Amino acid sequence: MKRIKYKIPKFFYRVFVLPLFFMLLCASCASIVIREHVKISSDDWLMANGNPQKDNISISADPVKIPPALVWDFNVDAGFHNNVFSIADAVLFASTLRGEIFAIDVSSGKRLGYISKLGGSVFGSPIVRERSIIFTIDGNEDRSVVSYDFSKGTTNWEFNAGFIRSSPIVLNDNVIVANKSGLVFSINALSGEKNWVFNSGTKISFFTSPASDGKNIYLGNTSGELFAINLVTGNLQWRLETGSSFFCNISIHNDTLFTGCNDGIFRAFTNEGAIIWEKNLNTKFSSSSTFFNQSIITTGVNGKVYSLKTQTGENIWEFKTNGAITASPVLAGEYVFIGSFDKNFYCLNAKTGKEIWRFETEGRIKATALVWRGFVFVASDDKTIYCFK
Repeated sequence: MKRIKYKIPKFFYRVFVLPLFFMLLCASCASIVIREHVKISSDDWLMANGNPQKDNISISADPVKIPPALVWDFNVDAGFHNNVFSIADAVLFASTLRGEIFAIDVSSGKRLGYISKLGGSVFGSPIVRERSIIFTIDGNEDRSVVSYDFSKGTTNWEFNAGFIRSSPIVLNDNVIVANKSGLVFSINALSGEKNWVFNSGTKISFFTSPASDGKNIYLGNTSGELFAINLVTGNLQWRLETGSSFFCNISIHNDTLFTGCNDGIFRAFTNEGAIIWEKNLNTKFSSSSTFFNQSIITTGVNGKVYSLKTQTGENIWEFKTNGAITASPVLAGEYVFIGSFDKNFYCLNAKTGKEIWRFETEGRIKATALVWRGFVFVASDDKTIYCFK
């Protein structure tokens, strides 16, 4: 029998075969490539909790319309930690506990790209820069801080700072991270070179993200010690023992440090380590805070949202949800946005604590929301990111 040879026409090969090949190739190689220049603006949310002070205040001029309407939702098929989001120039970046970073177009809710197989969970929000993101990984013995160029889809640099379960911050091109072995690192954001490392003297873990007022770095560890470290030199400025573990990030407002401990007490400190006031709220804390006029708004693991006077700690109002809260409250204008383990995402009046609106998801909400130019984003344990406007 004579074998018949078939020749694929060049036109068919160009139009159908090659595009299919490249589609399959791209599908197998996860990456983020954003060719257009990402312009950084002053109202962008470039790191966890919005800024190094961790005040969770949205400064976008566009108000949030109440009640907001669901615009889109995006399923990542993975879980989230309590800090997930960052945003710049209408590109939303989101991290997952499966070790992925997603880039999502805000206007459409479509995925622009993602990076995966990072070697460990991502427990914090990425830092966004004009052409790159910087993020931390937990559970990777070779690298734990990565700078990724999303204009090219390539890695700029990698740094091994040990196991990290908190978000990084950046100041003056210096990335600050804290690890589970009691070390704090300053890394050059451009080169990935180490500036300095601070050793707390113990192997007691830092599960909190660093906060900074531009002069010092502040954070607490699981043995109840609060540290102030010079931003430039890495030298210890002061250390204070509270006697109870810190799992709550520090928030800084008007040169005052605010945080809670596992002893149920919420405290205000001067930036020199002196206690200004203490308030026993009889709950553990796992979030940072936000500020409205002369009040600080914070949350407890007991499911309550508290508004206290910043000067005295006197109670202004309380709001009770039906589940634990590990997310930080986010302020946008006169509205406070907060999610709860009761699966609800709430909007409260910042002055009175009255509930204005809620949206029920299909999973617990552990992650801090993000508000940007009238858009509101939240991630739920139903593995979904929700966008409202």
